[in-house]
Amino acid sequence: MNTLTLDQLRPFAANDVLYRCYGHVIAAGDGTLLVVPITLVSGDLRQLVDGCPVSYHEALTVIETPISMDLPVCVDDGMHCRTVRNLIHLDANPWRIQPARLAVGSDAIWILNSSSGARCGITPDMAFQTE
Repeated sequence: MNTLTLDQLRPFAANDVLYRCYGHVIAAGDGTLLVVPITLVSGDLRQLVDGCPVSYHEALTVIETPISMDLPVCVDDGMHCRTVRNLIHLDANPWRIQPARLAVGSDAIWILNSSSGARCGITPDMAFQTE
């Protein structure tokens, strides 16, 4: 995979603000959290805000949850929200999906994982929201 530019990641961030935390560039949107290893990103990294836009636990859940490689998902099938469909622009290779919980008893979120290492945590209600 080629490196990603900051401009490619901005559409996933509320107000186009990108963060640097845990060795990742983080873009937080409404019900979504995109995390990309900083080694996959090119551009002026001074544009990144140092810090985490969500709780550290939420960010680490998306970054560290083991992904089962036998759960492929088609992100550009027209059935998902724009955020999920736009993941294809970051990595055209197959994405994998892994349910995860932020807390015991909480509703599951989905973690979409690309072969390159980019990940997107999303609440299921947002994944199928139509624009």
